[in-house]
Amino acid sequence: MPLINLIDDINNIPKYVENLNIKDFDLINKNNSPPTVIYPNCKSKYKFLANDLKEISFRLTPINELKEIINKLRFSNYFKFCKH
Repeated sequence: MPLINLIDDINNIPKYVENLNIKDFDLINKNNSPPTVIYPNCKSKYKFLANDLKEISFRLTPINELKEIINKLRFSNYFKFCKH
């Protein structure tokens, strides 16, 4: 199983996944409790977030404080090495 990556917005998932199935967004949006979704096709430049099978997983956080932290990290030097 790959590491679970928290994400603040489902619209950011395509940055990390090749050939995204849009039906997965319906699954995420329909749940009261956000599911963890595993994608089999992580983009090569984000392989450090995936397992050896190129699987990458995400969980959309419903917690506003975590969303703020994720957003701050995205625009800080922490992710400078990852060009989105």
